[in-house]
Amino acid sequence: NTWDYAVTLGHLGNLHKLRYEWTPAVRLTEQNIRLGAQIEDRHQLGWLFAVENLARLYYFYGDYEGARPLFKQVIKGVSELLGADSMEMDWSLYYLGRLERESGNLDLAQSLFERVISHETSTPQTPDNRYLARAQCGLALVLVDRGDPHQAQTLCEEGERTLTAATGQYRVQMNVVHEAMLVIALSQGDWAKAVDRGHRQVELLAKQYDPAQTDLPLAYAQLGAALTAAGDDTAAEQAFADGLAFATDHYPADYPTVGRLLWARAQLYDKLGKAASREQDMETAQTIFETKGVVPQTARWTMSERGSSKVSDRSMP
Repeated sequence: NTWDYAVTLGHLGNLHKLRYEWTPAVRLTEQNIRLGAQIEDRHQLGWLFAVENLARLYYFYGDYEGARPLFKQVIKGVSELLGADSMEMDWSLYYLGRLERESGNLDLAQSLFERVISHETSTPQTPDNRYLARAQCGLALVLVDRGDPHQAQTLCEEGERTLTAATGQYRVQMNVVHEAMLVIALSQGDWAKAVDRGHRQVELLAKQYDPAQTDLPLAYAQLGAALTAAGDDTAAEQAFADGLAFATDHYPADYPTVGRLLWARAQLYDKLGKAASREQDMETAQTIFETKGVVPQTARWTMSERGSSKVSDRSMP
């Protein structure tokens, strides 16, 4: 029937997404949504999940302005169908929280992560509580942004325990713990721990357990920032190069994380006294940030707000 056809379009879109074939993935998923909206007897919750799928596709494709209203639509729709406390909206709450944090809207991001955490238990789609752990680590990142790394670490440790005790989703989901722990370690000046978490995150995501649903270039950017802080400049430059190579092969040129990679690499170039390279990276990054409406990841996992001279003078503890 027509609904089955709409669902099939969505599945085809997901297959293209798994291959990082963004244009056909977006086209087919958008067709899935448009066709589904015309069906009077469609499964309302199923259609909202399809909308959520498109929102996540936009998010991982780097179209934040396209993703934001769709996540909000899903949250509103699930609230109307199942109530404002339904855990069926956890995916949208979590990814919208990440999006808003990356856009600099910390108050909103914090409230979204806190809503997921308040649900506490699992859903039929996430029986292992992985979105609880994701939200705990997402909130930890917000707390680091706000200058509270100690509370952030306590919260992230809870997320790590949640995932360690879970079954079935331990592998790829642990990347959110590594990401947050790296940022926390950088904020506390623990370069060795930051590098360790960075390597673990890259190693995990490089296995491609969940292609096109995770951000391997971001992991390389964070590893490069950690290596820069630790004084391993050669390895840092290689991490940035690996991240940019992967992004070039799999994402649009204005993908937000390309800006983050360049912004972080600019801190390395500043440290090395390569002024021209630094300015080029900073200019390109700023253009991407302005185009995409995101904020530079300065205090979060690069050293620019602390000053390049301080980076150069510090060594691993």
